[in-house]
Amino acid sequence: RTYGPYRDRLRFIGIGFICLVPPVLNDMLTTMGVIHTPRILVFAFPIFLGFIALQLSDGIIQLNSAIKEQEKELRQLERKKTGTILNISQEFQHLFEGIKKLLDQAPEKKDGRAKNKSNRDLDCYLTNLENLILDSRLLSQLENNEYPERHVRFNLMDQMKLVVDRASRATQSRAGRVTVHSSSDEMIFRGDPELFHAMMYHLVENGLLYSESDVEVRLVRDERAITITVRDEGPGIPSDQQDRIFEKFVRGSDDHSVAGSGIGLTIVDEIAGRMGASLRLDSGPGFYTSIELYIPQPEAA
Repeated sequence: RTYGPYRDRLRFIGIGFICLVPPVLNDMLTTMGVIHTPRILVFAFPIFLGFIALQLSDGIIQLNSAIKEQEKELRQLERKKTGTILNISQEFQHLFEGIKKLLDQAPEKKDGRAKNKSNRDLDCYLTNLENLILDSRLLSQLENNEYPERHVRFNLMDQMKLVVDRASRATQSRAGRVTVHSSSDEMIFRGDPELFHAMMYHLVENGLLYSESDVEVRLVRDERAITITVRDEGPGIPSDQQDRIFEKFVRGSDDHSVAGSGIGLTIVDEIAGRMGASLRLDSGPGFYTSIELYIPQPEAA
């Protein structure tokens, strides 16, 4: 019973014991006078010791392989940590340089339109700075199960209006770039409106940031579920990154001139898991990206 679960790791010990069985039986029968052969256990015992030596060698090899695998994982974690620091630092640098530039130019602004543009730029940078701080705190709370989740009835369409307004301000997108289609004007759902808002915000914001096309959001409700699709006609996500795009600090673009910390889609994945929803990514590199969110058993209207 003890050996059974570990037979793959202790196979040489098992073989050694099996090799001992015939000499033991031979010597027992010789001692009882049933047969008359030389005693051979003393010669078989070194073979048993040899298998023990093989087992020790095999254990050392496995341990060495495990250590190398751990070192590989640690190197990957270090690279991910470095990438994290790079993403965050570039994001802060981008935001602070923008704010500093606007503040330096403030005394020179005399034209009314220039002032309005400066105010819009400043609002954009401050909104993104606030988003970065809020996202970091939200992700930490979700991962540590410390988020004070609420369960209230709310209209998804009301939240979508707030999402579109916030994402448009954060990306300085022109009016009308985001179109929302719904199977009904009111779509009542029971859950946490702030989590739904955060999830949809990052899906819409990504579409606005990484593409120059319009972003289309569709909400369809039937008797079993609510299906939400966010689609853009942008550059898409490279095939080798599609399986990892929801991992923390993984970005769908190597263009660091595009603002982003690499935690937006991780937040989407965490919130979808809490809602019991499933995510499906469909992307044609160079053509489009579509993310479908399937939320089962919606609250009856």
